[in-house]
Amino acid sequence: MRKTWNRVIIITWFLIALVAAAGFFFLMPYFKTWQVFRTIDKGGWDKITGEYGNLSESEKEMVDRNLPAYSAFIAKEYVEGERTFIYTAAAFDAIGLIDSTGLQAQYMPDIAKNEYVGAVLDMVNLAKSYDVSAANEAQKRIDSASARLDLETRERIMTELLNINYPLFLNGQMSEIRLTALCDFVKGNAMYDAKEYAADIENNVQAILEYRKLYEDAEKYYEAKNFFQVYNICENVQVDPLDKLYEEKFSQLWTRADIAGKDYYMDELASYIATGDKVNAAALMARLEDYFGDDINLEDARVKIAEDWQRTYIDVMEHMDVIIRSNNTDAEGKQIISDEDMKKLEPDRMLLMDMQGDGVPELILFNSKKAKDSTTPCFFFNFRNKRYGYLGLYSVTHFTGGSQFVYSMVGGDNEETILYDYNGTSIDAASQASKEGDTYIVNGAEANDVDYLAERDDIINHASETGRGFENASPIDKYVSYILAYGTGDSE
Repeated sequence: MRKTWNRVIIITWFLIALVAAAGFFFLMPYFKTWQVFRTIDKGGWDKITGEYGNLSESEKEMVDRNLPAYSAFIAKEYVEGERTFIYTAAAFDAIGLIDSTGLQAQYMPDIAKNEYVGAVLDMVNLAKSYDVSAANEAQKRIDSASARLDLETRERIMTELLNINYPLFLNGQMSEIRLTALCDFVKGNAMYDAKEYAADIENNVQAILEYRKLYEDAEKYYEAKNFFQVYNICENVQVDPLDKLYEEKFSQLWTRADIAGKDYYMDELASYIATGDKVNAAALMARLEDYFGDDINLEDARVKIAEDWQRTYIDVMEHMDVIIRSNNTDAEGKQIISDEDMKKLEPDRMLLMDMQGDGVPELILFNSKKAKDSTTPCFFFNFRNKRYGYLGLYSVTHFTGGSQFVYSMVGGDNEETILYDYNGTSIDAASQASKEGDTYIVNGAEANDVDYLAERDDIINHASETGRGFENASPIDKYVSYILAYGTGDSE
């Protein structure tokens, strides 16, 4: 029995040894190929050639068949953060030594670019943090990845980083500190276009920060209800065409100020008028008219702040056709000016001239088309004793100083030059020189040609030396002029 048992034991061990030997024989190829992949996994680029060279042809075929999937696995581990760039690069270096299909060239450029970009952004994110250790670590990663990228590729990557991050800054998703740090890095590491591009962006950033500060100022002016200052800033600011965020902000602020400003300033104007502060009311009206033009109705306010003479002149202009016709009739009540002539003379422009220097100007109405001729027919009015006075229709070639103006028509058989003088109640001829055929007249008396020419030249010289041309004959403040524009259409 014991002999039988011993025999069984011996046979069992023999079978175990036989199975182990067979297993070793069959599993050995798999072990050797596994060893190759284990060496790749550890980045053993210095051992891989020897291990791969010791494989049989069938074992090499097995490794070659599995290398693409294993390369993808290594790349996936890097992307997911389970493998560092150093070990990833070493693994692909090992793969490159035994692979003839270009797996290293397929994966490593993107991995190196990814590492380079990530390390640069980590460095940028450390701007102003003073974390020296982290900065040194990021710089090592940059240097390691940079060694695997040619200069042209690095330039392209840095340009792409600027193209991606500059709009982020414009959209408020990246701070000025981080963008400046990126630009500083590019300027320190790029050689060509990317370097100049970074410098341009830094200059743009400074300009952008300035107008963003202007926006903050404009917001403060808005809160302080200084809307004219808001208008000035919003309408004159030059926004970077790519900065859609602040372009929209300035546009929205201007719209808010435009709406709020009209109501606010009209209330302020009403307050000035209610307290009798005509000076400030007139000054505010001038600003409102300059800025808003026809978008704001100031007619009622104009009438309310007008003086007596201003309101009277407004009435004259509103009823000027009737007033002119009623004041140009003969003793029998017939019209002196024909309907045809009246159509040509109908006023559409005005001048205000303080001819007496007493602070109350005279009103001069004329037709702009007739003003293009050598002489301009003008209807003269004044204000005395709380009412207007019609002074007459006179043709004018030149306004002289003070209360005088000149009419002069020279050439041909009939000539006439008159110096008119306004005495406060009427307009009279102060000096006159005329020619009727061969007859010369000076101040109503017949004279010779020498006296005629002397008198005529004296009047013309006096006008040119002391006066103003017809086109700039109104020295009245603008606010007075636009008050009188009420009811006349276009104003002078």
